[in-house]
Amino acid sequence: MSTTQEIQQALQQTGAGVSQALAAANAAKAKAEQAIAQSVALGGRDVIAEFTALKNAINELIASLNGSREKVIQVAARARPAGGGGG
Repeated sequence: MSTTQEIQQALQQTGAGVSQALAAANAAKAKAEQAIAQSVALGGRDVIAEFTALKNAINELIASLNGSREKVIQVAARARPAGGGGG
């Protein structure tokens, strides 16, 4: 396997890891939304505020992971032409 192929493989693994993290973060967001809905039904204002803050933090994490995914795509695109000179 050439050096370029090894780099591309590592970047693919990085992309897969980011995708897994995004899936987990989205699942956590869904759970937080469920907790908010349950708290609304029970009238627990303090709990609603806590879960809303958590959901907002998860949204920030998701935005960051989306940025990371875009960066992985950009770097992978740069790796392809770099392989043209041999490995």
